[in-house]
Amino acid sequence: MRYIHSAIALAAVVLLTACGHVPKMVWKNFPTVRDLGPEAPISASHRPWYFETEVRDFPAVEQWVWRSPEDMPASPEAFFQKSGTDAFLVVRGDSIIMEYYSPEYNRSTRFNPHSVSKAVVSLLTGIAWDKGYIRSIDQPVTDYLPELKSQVSSDVRIRDLLQMTSGLNFKEQYLNPFSSVNRMYFGRNTQREIKRIRQQTSPGTRFTYASSNTWLLVRVLERATGSSLSDFTYQALWEPLGVPAEAGWMVDQPGGLAKGFDGFNTTAAGIARLGQLIVNKGTWKGTTILSENWIAQYFAIDTIRASRSFYQMGWFPDRYYPDLLAEGIFYQYLYVHPESKTVIVRIGKLADRNYDWRLSFRALSGVYPRPSVFVQDSLVHTLQEGIYRMGAQQDGDSTLAGKQVQIRYGKSGIEVQTIKWGRQKVQRRPKPFLLLPESEYRWFDPCSDRKMEYNPTTGKLYWIRRENTWELSPQ
Repeated sequence: MRYIHSAIALAAVVLLTACGHVPKMVWKNFPTVRDLGPEAPISASHRPWYFETEVRDFPAVEQWVWRSPEDMPASPEAFFQKSGTDAFLVVRGDSIIMEYYSPEYNRSTRFNPHSVSKAVVSLLTGIAWDKGYIRSIDQPVTDYLPELKSQVSSDVRIRDLLQMTSGLNFKEQYLNPFSSVNRMYFGRNTQREIKRIRQQTSPGTRFTYASSNTWLLVRVLERATGSSLSDFTYQALWEPLGVPAEAGWMVDQPGGLAKGFDGFNTTAAGIARLGQLIVNKGTWKGTTILSENWIAQYFAIDTIRASRSFYQMGWFPDRYYPDLLAEGIFYQYLYVHPESKTVIVRIGKLADRNYDWRLSFRALSGVYPRPSVFVQDSLVHTLQEGIYRMGAQQDGDSTLAGKQVQIRYGKSGIEVQTIKWGRQKVQRRPKPFLLLPESEYRWFDPCSDRKMEYNPTTGKLYWIRRENTWELSPQ
């Protein structure tokens, strides 16, 4: 026993001394929206423009919160408290029309929206492209970082960093203290990470979400523009947008490297201003800040070089609905709906995953009513009860190919129950997913991220789990 204790103590000493980010990770446990520093500051604009305020009450929760009726919060305030929401802002045009802050925060509070920051870096990349700092996003990364030539393929392009198809040895493993993302988030010297980069798979052949792609893209941006990320952000975005709030990019140490994939710290209204740039097609008060051609790429659903339809250059578009979502860990959101000129920001703690935030944002945009009842008769012609088998996935890295699901009509909606064939007996998911109509040919489970979709042209049925899609074939 004495030797075991000695070994544990020795291991602890090694971790604490050799891996500076590990004790910080253990101490902090998980990132929070109040992780602000150290940071490279960004001053408020010298030509500030302020939102007009036409704040109105939030609608009754049953009109916009996508949740099963028996577990619906009694009021918007109860919903925000239950969902761990710290800031919620709805902007339409130039006005804030709905607003909420938890008791400890207010309009001047600066938050870290985590991976929403990737969308900010994408906007900056577009501006760098517009201004000629970057000739093409199909340029090799090594044109700007020649020190990587012995480590990575010359075919790794800037596009691959934007689309997460670089094939580099990055790991997005939040529970692994030695993963790339934790070394970069909690580490105090991320410059060392450049020496760790290696080519793992051929570039442009596989999508793998990894924050380190954006971290490397920031290095390219800084080299191309000759400015630090914080200085370029101020010059290209913050000052011309007239943002009256301060901001900052989290750095690994005072005076160190900006992380970029995380840590764009500013107010909820400051984040909303970036969404307004999308709504206004790249212009602000008569001045073009970002070309409309660049913004169009966010909606184009490009799938070349293994890009995925659900992720486009830092944003999450929808294949069937004209809106955009930038998302950060623990449900930080910047939502943009250009048609209604609506921008929504949600910031908060670890939220209940049982809420479909995007559908709620659509309902609050005023153009996407929440269906209140399940109508079986209108669905029978598109969907037959029975056992279905999952085919090869259309999108995503994981697969449920070959698994089976049972589909049947329940009293309140479509019940979908997964089936696993064990050696001794058939195992069913204890509780079926309950799907409600989202549109005529699409259904969703309000208590999970599962959806089902029917294509009337091809007659095919699909099962959707967040970014993954599988074709369902009747047995």
